[in-house]
Amino acid sequence: MVIQLFLYGLERRKLCLKYEEFKAVIEHLAKGTINERLIPASEETIMAFIRTYGSVAPIEIKMAFDLTDAKLKSTVDSLLAQQMITRREAGNGYFISPATSSMACDDATGICGVV
Repeated sequence: MVIQLFLYGLERRKLCLKYEEFKAVIEHLAKGTINERLIPASEETIMAFIRTYGSVAPIEIKMAFDLTDAKLKSTVDSLLAQQMITRREAGNGYFISPATSSMACDDATGICGVV
C-alpha cells in the first residue's frame, strides 16, 4: 500500500510513503496516543465497514482490509449472492452499498411483507 502525502510550503511536492513508513510517521507525531487496531477481514467485518460508510468503492474495502484482488472479488461476489449488498455502476467502476429491503402491504388483507 502506498500513501501519498502532499507537503506544502516553499517547496510544493508530493511524497509517497508505504504503509509502514506512514505508520512510523503517525506513531512519531502521536507520541503513543494513537494505537493501530487490526481488524480481521471477514464478511461480517466488511459488512460493518460498508454499513458504517453507506457507499464504498471496492478499493476502499481492499485497502482497509489488506485484501488481494482475488479475495476482494470473492467476498463481493459472495455478499452479492447473499443479497447483502448492492452494486451501483459509476464511470469505469462501481460503488457498493448495503442492501435495503422494502415493505409492501396488501390493501385487502392488511398484511405487509418484505419484497
